[in-house]
Amino acid sequence: MTSMAQPGGMDRDPRQSHDDPLLDGLLILCQQHNRSASRASLTAGLPLPNQRLTPDLLARSAARAGLQARLLRRELKNISTLNLPVLLLLNDGTSAVLKRWKDDQALILPCEAEGGEQWVERGALAEAYS
Repeated sequence: MTSMAQPGGMDRDPRQSHDDPLLDGLLILCQQHNRSASRASLTAGLPLPNQRLTPDLLARSAARAGLQARLLRRELKNISTLNLPVLLLLNDGTSAVLKRWKDDQALILPCEAEGGEQWVERGALAEAYS
């Protein structure tokens, strides 16, 4: 077994350097549910194609943080507020956590914002939602 050493003698986890929007979204969801988790703890030993979490592996990864997950194909209007927050897969390959609705707007936490909140119009989110 070999390791990748960084200058200064620190080992570098290759999962830290890969863009993984689904894993980033799951980490945000863990934060929302006060679950302690890291990229390594959620993915260790999983068969990650191209070092990225796939929708098929999401439930296994979420279970490691004590969360239950399943992949559902559901229109935004059919997502119950009782289930919020939920992780949404977006058409551009990214993800976002839908935190709440207010009138015709959604409060989301985009995966690339590392927890930053953003209000978006329901229609714009529906267009981006896969």
